[in-house]
Amino acid sequence: MAKGEKNGVTAGAAFWISSANVLSVVVQTFGWPGTVLAFVGAFVVRYASDEQKRDIVDRYVLGRGISEIFPIIGVVILAALVVGAQSWSHKKTLALKDAEIKRIGDEKSQLQELMAKKTLAHRSGKK
Repeated sequence: MAKGEKNGVTAGAAFWISSANVLSVVVQTFGWPGTVLAFVGAFVVRYASDEQKRDIVDRYVLGRGISEIFPIIGVVILAALVVGAQSWSHKKTLALKDAEIKRIGDEKSQLQELMAKKTLAHRSGKK
């Protein structure tokens, strides 16, 4: 093993893996829209000056001084991408849950057939 490695993982790789795990938990908890909103809010609070914060509130919250359409188009595109990501994530989660429900139902039917020592009517196609 090279210096700085633990279990074959370098410190830099471990940082990115743990960061991805944290992001995954935040997305599962708040969804993509909430995650993006939280990160944008944290970025503004941390790095924006007081004047920039006032300008952001005036422009994007109160709608004052919007003379150009480009900032609004950017916000709309970002919002559409975030909602699309949330929809994709939700569909993926539902597909996994549906597959698990089907697997559990099939397993229960097989167990019932084994205990009854005959094929169940709903499994053989008879009603």
